[in-house]
Amino acid sequence: MKKQAYDEDAAEKLLPLLVSIGREIKNRMRAVDALEKELGERQRGDDNTELVARLAIEKRELRTTLTELERLGCELDADHPLRILIPGLNGPMAFEGSLEKTMFRFRPSVEEKT
Repeated sequence: MKKQAYDEDAAEKLLPLLVSIGREIKNRMRAVDALEKELGERQRGDDNTELVARLAIEKRELRTTLTELERLGCELDADHPLRILIPGLNGPMAFEGSLEKTMFRFRPSVEEKT
């Protein structure tokens, strides 16, 4: 499959969707962390069935959201997990934050660093 690449205008039009996806990813990651912490603090004899089920649902929904991001050709930045990388014509563009403060930064590709 051909990899999607966006020019700055197309990337700008994609931003409202990316903001929504980014917000959901952040909320799901926080929920997973909180549920895992709560599960770790529970006593061995406690009934954890409901907690384990909620954790499984959050993880599944997080994977679904990440798949949606991948379908757009975008990915989370490994160095900054709440930053979304948009494949650009001149290299990946990094997006993070709210729409009011949108700035694209071009990141050098891995090949250029070596």
